[in-house]
Amino acid sequence: MAIEFNCPSCGTFYRLKDEVAGKSAKCKNEACRKVMTIPRPKPAPAGGPGSDTPPPSAPVPPPK
Repeated sequence: MAIEFNCPSCGTFYRLKDEVAGKSAKCKNEACRKVMTIPRPKPAPAGGPGSDTPPPSAPVPPPK
């Protein structure tokens, strides 16, 4: 899974590997070049892709 975020100063979009989370980097936008901290990936919500857990608001079918 990749980390997706925008530069907090100029809004340039980034998609980076999880391994760089928490590190500092300089924005690639030549007009910005501000130093930022790469955010940590957000956990997937319950019931999201790859999850066997239904979302909390989903009705649970009655047992047969």
